[in-house]
Amino acid sequence: MSTESEPIIDGKPLSELKVVDLRNELEKLGLPKAGNKKELYDRLKEHLLKEQTSGTTESTQQEVVNPMVAQYLATQQAALAATQRSETSEETKQEEPIEANTTEPSQQTEEITSEIFDQSNETESAIDQTAKMTDVEMQESVKTNGDAEKSETNVEKMDDSGPNPYENDETYKMLVSKKLNARVSQALVDLMKACNVTTEDFDERAVEMLAGFSQDQGLYIVKELKDSGLYGVQNKPQYFMSVMRNFKDRVRQLGSAPSMNIPLVPGPEVEDIKSIIDRTGYQLEVTVGQRKYHCPPDHTGGEPAGSGHEIYIGQIPRDVYEDKLIPLFEPLGKIWDLRIMMDPINGKSRGYAFLIYIDKEHAAEAAKKFNDYEIQPGKHLKVNVSVANTRLFIGNIPKSKSKEEILEELKKNAEGVVDVIIYSSPDGGESRKNRGFCFVDFVDHKSASDAKRRISMGKVRPWNNDLVVDWAEQQEEPDEETMNQVKVLYVKNLKEAVTEEKLKEIFAPHGEIDRVKKVKDYAFVHYKERDSAIKAIDALNNTEVEGIAIEIALAKPQAENKQKKKFGGPSSMRGMFGAGGGGGKRGLRGSFGEPFGVPPRGGRGRHRNAVILKKANRGQQQSHYSLRKLFIA
Repeated sequence: MSTESEPIIDGKPLSELKVVDLRNELEKLGLPKAGNKKELYDRLKEHLLKEQTSGTTESTQQEVVNPMVAQYLATQQAALAATQRSETSEETKQEEPIEANTTEPSQQTEEITSEIFDQSNETESAIDQTAKMTDVEMQESVKTNGDAEKSETNVEKMDDSGPNPYENDETYKMLVSKKLNARVSQALVDLMKACNVTTEDFDERAVEMLAGFSQDQGLYIVKELKDSGLYGVQNKPQYFMSVMRNFKDRVRQLGSAPSMNIPLVPGPEVEDIKSIIDRTGYQLEVTVGQRKYHCPPDHTGGEPAGSGHEIYIGQIPRDVYEDKLIPLFEPLGKIWDLRIMMDPINGKSRGYAFLIYIDKEHAAEAAKKFNDYEIQPGKHLKVNVSVANTRLFIGNIPKSKSKEEILEELKKNAEGVVDVIIYSSPDGGESRKNRGFCFVDFVDHKSASDAKRRISMGKVRPWNNDLVVDWAEQQEEPDEETMNQVKVLYVKNLKEAVTEEKLKEIFAPHGEIDRVKKVKDYAFVHYKERDSAIKAIDALNNTEVEGIAIEIALAKPQAENKQKKKFGGPSSMRGMFGAGGGGGKRGLRGSFGEPFGVPPRGGRGRHRNAVILKKANRGQQQSHYSLRKLFIA
């Protein structure tokens, strides 16, 4: 690529620019950015040389629709003139369509370029791709709040047809004095009047953040807030800041123009939800993360206690909100609250919600009635009774501690501890009574959440250790009808010396055995009849085998959808099978596990103590065991 007769960009010949610089220049001019370096170079050079040729006469310059493009080209001409030493200073002045000053040409070029482009938000193009925009529209698209003086000048040009109706408004004058763009200030004053927003609600922090957006972005933000009516917004200062932060993140991810084509404050039509609130007397609380319909007006009791009151509503179309869900679910029973989870980046719901009924019978009825309900053509809801997670995984505990010692210590440091589940090492002796982690059951989710937070922050340090803590992975509990058919026992705490033949001898007196499969320190015993399994539990649970007390429970069949997930894909099954392994064969039916916890597969604890979690995930959980193992010789 020759530098002869080629344009100069920021004091450099076009051929010396990197690919990213070429693309940036093309973006400023609204030209395609795809292609390799040579294609980018040729496209930009052809365009700039063409514009330079057409810009040598005043009449041609007047034909340029976009004044910003003309100014941009003038900037590049100034830089080109500075590098062509053979031309006289008189010729340089004639080529420059701007007023000359006493600075060096290269410095002058930098100042012009900075004045034109550096004021733009990093996510906006200084030159819009549509050459059909009017002069005023283009000025609006590139003007920002970073330079208050220039912003006010541009506004004056657009408003010089009449007096400014806001010039005597004290709020307007205050906003402009804080470097907020004049047009954005006018729009914000209108928002405050329409939605009963005070300067305490839209405080100095919010004004400062709004001033950091371009004029177009600022007007868009204010318009979206005004159109929403702020209906249901309780904490306005926090809400305004959150909305603007999330819009900034959206611009960073999607770009400026696409971001302003997405609703900033998603939700149903204000009149639709307002009519429901007026009819029911409930309250609506809106944040950037969720929409909450709550507080039944005639309910005198407290929040529903215990599990079974809450349902999970999944696969909700992204344009469906409480104005459609409430009329659907409220006929079945009194609603305590409905929470729709929102995604502030894409401006839509996350596609799922949680609804709590005051009576758990209504929750079960709703799950049965509305699971697979077609809420829109081809759109079916997924509804089931949800169970709050009340179990924590805790790692890095001393291996010399017994279950009783662990339970006692945790009760001293956390409220609501109910039980502890450990995985012992039958062959470890007194020095290894557990495997360095346990599962802790709490009375409710709040108690578990509080304990998790306190341990994570280091506010409590049982045994003077920095513990690893995370939520235990929840298992889908089989229903009562399924459990009534189980004939398989899960037996744990088995020493290595205990063989399958030994187990058959121990369990055979209680009924005919189909087969026994031992894996490491646990086993599955399959009886021919369910009654035999129940008798074995009653007779043998907590009895000693080789000097170690064994624990016995009915094995829990896994849900069908989990079976498909495990047998149907190439993903590794780490943490899912007691004996490790991955993959699996299709067509094998049934899978059993013990009724205890499942170690987490992620979270901050993993990074704090990878060794503990790695052990847990590699098979110490023993919670699910596929029948395919029973067919391995």
